[in-house]
This record gives sequence, C-alpha cells and structure tokens, in this order.
Amino acid sequence: MSEEMQEFNQDFAEHRARQLPELLIDVHALAEALGVPVTWCYRAAEKKEIPSTKVGKKYLRFRLSDVLTAFENNETARTGGNAKEMEIDNETNLQQRPPSGNNA
Repeated sequence: MSEEMQEFNQDFAEHRARQLPELLIDVHALAEALGVPVTWCYRAAEKKEIPSTKVGKKYLRFRLSDVLTAFENNETARTGGNAKEMEIDNETNLQQRPPSGNNA
C-alpha cells in the first residue's frame, strides 16, 4: 500500500473515531471499572446518584464518562471543592490519588 493511501486510511480512522459517540456499558462493566459491587451500581442508579439509561424495559446502561463526571460534581458539592483527585488508569480502573501537599 502506498504511503499516501496509508496516511489517508489513518486520517479517516481518526476522523471516524472522533465521530462515534461513547459506547454504553452494562452494570457489570461499570462495577469492574469502578471497583465496586454490581449491587452498588444498581442502588446508585436507582437513587439517581449516577446517571443511567434504560434500553428497553430491563437493560440498564451507563456512560463511564458521565458517571465519573457525576462523582466529581457530587464530591465537589459535598466537600466545597476539596475533593480527592481521581484519575483513570487504562480507562478502566478508577484510582484515588491523595490531594497534593499531603505528606501522609
């Protein structure tokens, strides 16, 4: 394949990736990503503590970015902006990082 064609294919793939919406994940994938029990995810969704979407009458789905944003907003509201910083490791594992300046 020519260099021009390879460059075109790469550009097209990058453009297509930007156009696709974030995929919905099921409760098991969310629980694994957050490191919490599945029951916690169901309960939090029922209490509207995390955003969720029903697909049909019985399938609960989530967007990980929306859930993480909800955590950030809720923690900031509760702590007045002194929330522990969170970071994503490999886009699947949520890890707490101690606040800057903490010498513990």
